[in-house]
Amino acid sequence: MENKRFLLVENDEQVANAMCALLADWGANTTLITSGTEAHNVSHQHFDVLIADYHLNYGENGFDVAAILSEENVSFALKILVTANRSNEIREKAAASQFSYLPKPLKPAALKRLLKQTLPHHH
Repeated sequence: MENKRFLLVENDEQVANAMCALLADWGANTTLITSGTEAHNVSHQHFDVLIADYHLNYGENGFDVAAILSEENVSFALKILVTANRSNEIREKAAASQFSYLPKPLKPAALKRLLKQTLPHHH
C-alpha cells in the first residue's frame, strides 16, 4: 500500500483514527472527510481507494457522499463500502454502484485481501 492515496469517509472519530493508523502502518496516505459537505475539500483529486462508511451523520450515507465526490470530479481506482448493516438491499446497492462491500467491524486482513485483489500492482 506504499504511497497509495486513500479517502476515508467516516463520522466516528474512534473508527476513523483506527483506520488512519492501520493504513499509515501499511504506508498509505489517508485523507479523512466526515460528510458530503467536506467533499468540496478534495475536489478534482484522484485517490486510489475510497473507503466509505454507510451510516454517517444527519441521515447521510456513504452513497450520498460518493455522489457528491463524483460531482466534485474526485476519482477512485477502487471504492469500498463498510457497514455494520447486513441487509441485502445495501449489498445490492453497493454492487450496482461499483462498490466492494466489507462488513463492520472491519477486519484488517479482509481489507488487505480486497486491496491486493483489486488494486493495480506496481512492481
